[in-house]
Amino acid sequence: MSSPGMLERIPEAATRNQEAPQYLQLPKFPTQLDSIRRFIDAVPAELQAFPALDLGCGPGPTTAMLLQRGYRVIAVDFSTASLQLNAASNAEHESRVMYVAADLKEFQVAGESCGVLMMADFLQHLGDMGDQQRFLHKILAALVPGGRFYLSCLNYNVKNWWKKDRIGSFSDGAMPGTISYRRSQVREVLSMLPSTIEVLAIHPMNIFHNAVADRMASRLPLPFLLARMIVVIGRRRLSEPPRVDTQR
Repeated sequence: MSSPGMLERIPEAATRNQEAPQYLQLPKFPTQLDSIRRFIDAVPAELQAFPALDLGCGPGPTTAMLLQRGYRVIAVDFSTASLQLNAASNAEHESRVMYVAADLKEFQVAGESCGVLMMADFLQHLGDMGDQQRFLHKILAALVPGGRFYLSCLNYNVKNWWKKDRIGSFSDGAMPGTISYRRSQVREVLSMLPSTIEVLAIHPMNIFHNAVADRMASRLPLPFLLARMIVVIGRRRLSEPPRVDTQR
């Protein structure tokens, strides 16, 4: 857990604090919230016996969905303004939620301690592919066997390829240039997952900002060429895969 005073010195955290009240007004959210809601509805009920970990929770839409379905939630973000909005909007469930102000790059969590792991729309901000892979290996170890995860991140689509916009920083917002990103291809995201993970579904998201139209468009041929986001849904394997003896 980090000191909020230290977090405010991180330029991106300062930007997120300023933008927190307007964050959920971004056009992408109807499709993302619809995707998250359908994921949570499909999680096996027995996983409610364990806490749900909502990383990069922001002002709280995912936290709210988890709480409304009966989960105990640990909500983590480095924007203290976002955490305050989250707490205010979910005050009726305050006995079942813990708010943690922390930098996800440094965040540590006990192994096999949560049943559901939410990682919505922040992986692209955690550095290069190596940084992202180290984060995923560390954080996915928090799932209990059979535990489910939801991961969404920026897709490297044909428009980004044409504009040569794969790695950069956002030029708009409260403090332009403070939020950097790296867009991923599907094969890269899958290659970053540890062998303990079984992928159950992977699909494009945010071809359109309307949730119904977006679900229909995702069934078209080659939808990842147009999608702004990648969604990966999976679980921790019930048994570990056998090790390969590399000494032979």
